[in-house]
Amino acid sequence: MFQNVEHVIVIDNNEKMMTVSQVVSGSEGVNGSAAAFVDADGLTVKFPWPNGTWALKPNPDGKTARVRLTSTFGPFSMDNSATFHREHSN
Repeated sequence: MFQNVEHVIVIDNNEKMMTVSQVVSGSEGVNGSAAAFVDADGLTVKFPWPNGTWALKPNPDGKTARVRLTSTFGPFSMDNSATFHREHSN
């Protein structure tokens, strides 16, 4: 819960589904898919507790995006962000 975990994010071609997968098996990351919607934070999904809400907002360079994870776990709140890099596109 309180560590950096590398993830891969895949968005379907219609931008209706986001899949998030942890890179290293057994770490405390998210694995799953959820319906996506667009709001002020970008393309957003809400995973079942405790995996939180993931919002992906592309940067103007078209190669990177700001990804924000927010979640509440008991008395703890999490609001983290990182820059993700596009590896390939169909």
